[in-house]
Amino acid sequence: MITSPTPRDVDPPCRQDPELWFATNAVDIAAAKKVCDRCPLIQRCLDYALTWQLQGVWAGLTEDERQDIQRKRGIVPQSIVTTHERRARHTDVSEERRAEIARLTALGFTAPQIAERLRITKRTVERGRADRRTA
Repeated sequence: MITSPTPRDVDPPCRQDPELWFATNAVDIAAAKKVCDRCPLIQRCLDYALTWQLQGVWAGLTEDERQDIQRKRGIVPQSIVTTHERRARHTDVSEERRAEIARLTALGFTAPQIAERLRITKRTVERGRADRRTA
């Protein structure tokens, strides 16, 4: 399975203007496809794009066009967890932790003191306080 659309030693043309591949208007989508048509990595990119659930133009195909191919070939694309989602999953402050942060805050502890006491970072304390206010 291809885990990267490009080898490290190749600089594909899509890296020069990455925003173009996530365009929503027909003119920019057509321009992206035209660049893809000239790319020496188009087959590798297509293999990657059919394996993973991706947005934008990949291998000269829109998301809808790739989904048609995936359906016809019986391919179930794998979901890519974005860095943001992965980070959010690992940095969510649990309800119990938020409650303890709130309790210590009410007792007058500062963020650095709470962080030290709970063996967490000051940033986690701040996130826990913010989560508590928005919950």
